[in-house]
Amino acid sequence: MRSKFINSDDLQRLRNSMDAYEWLPFRLALETGLRIDDVLSVRVSDISVRDGAHVLSYTAHKTGKSGEAAISSELAAALTAGKKKRSAFLFPSNSKSGHITRQCAWQRIKRAAGRCGLDLAGISPHSLRKCFAVDKLHKEGLAAVREALQHSSDAVTALYAYSDTVASHAPDEPIRWRDLELVMQYIFSRITQKKHDDP
Repeated sequence: MRSKFINSDDLQRLRNSMDAYEWLPFRLALETGLRIDDVLSVRVSDISVRDGAHVLSYTAHKTGKSGEAAISSELAAALTAGKKKRSAFLFPSNSKSGHITRQCAWQRIKRAAGRCGLDLAGISPHSLRKCFAVDKLHKEGLAAVREALQHSSDAVTALYAYSDTVASHAPDEPIRWRDLELVMQYIFSRITQKKHDDP
């Protein structure tokens, strides 16, 4: 299933349909752009303070790449409240992994979306990575999004960073000239991949 971008109004409705604790992993995904597997496996000891700012250290499961992401002091306080054991997961459970599973997070966001009347098609924890990318694009530009998401190409990053335009209810919105290069890079990468895959 391909995840879809969630606009700010629907995102707020989704937030309002969960209690504060249930929302925490999704809030962390929104602030950092991390994949849900990486969010759920974070330990309290992965959060530190450096030069007065809260930093989350992680290793991405999918790529094996290490990284750091800034988080707000409010989120850091909410995540670590009541956590005494420094080796404990932020989102513990009785599962084999010791933390909430990806399937559990998926079910939670689907149930919340159903409660607030959103179209369930395409809504998943991965949607929040797209929301992060769109927000960061508008604030800092494509290069910052690519770095934060640890992508290897602008073409892949563009799929996330421009997902609001793709999902827009204004399909007649013209493509911007500055977007054309990214679109062409993506098309070229898909053609190249297809030629590589074909015997």
